[in-house]
Amino acid sequence: MQICIILTANIVDNKVNLIFARSSKGHENQVEMNTLLKLFASKIGGKGGGIPNFAQGGGNVEGMEDVFELIVKEIEKFLKKN
Repeated sequence: MQICIILTANIVDNKVNLIFARSSKGHENQVEMNTLLKLFASKIGGKGGGIPNFAQGGGNVEGMEDVFELIVKEIEKFLKKN
């Protein structure tokens, strides 16, 4: 079974709303969306949370591109391990 990861960012009035989700079955050591979202949100002055396969939160738009690249690298690193 393949891992499916979805990251969405919706910008409204200079704020970003985030949703991170992934497939919930088939892999023992999956990347935790709540951990990833908290890392991302903390770097853009926001917060969020959820469960291992789904998380939501938000923050400021400033710095989002740089942090999004960091998140993509973290996911790529995880996928290479598995």
